[in-house]
Amino acid sequence: MTMDNNVMKMREVKAVALPAGKAIQFKPGGYHVMLIDLAKPLEPGQKVPVTLTIEGKDGKRTTVEATAEVRSVADMQHKH
Repeated sequence: MTMDNNVMKMREVKAVALPAGKAIQFKPGGYHVMLIDLAKPLEPGQKVPVTLTIEGKDGKRTTVEATAEVRSVADMQHKH
């Protein structure tokens, strides 16, 4: 994300590097997951399943199942 004339602009990334031994955080103002074109709206506090695909240096892919809590847009805005 970048700030342009006090407007936050986000862009899609196809992959996030996971350096060995270092933590990567998904949080407001940084990397985060946006769910687009949902069949129905999600409610704040609702938990949704998310599948992450991890690709090793050898190209082998592994999936990790996680649960994410839905947050409100208002909650995100005051944290930026």
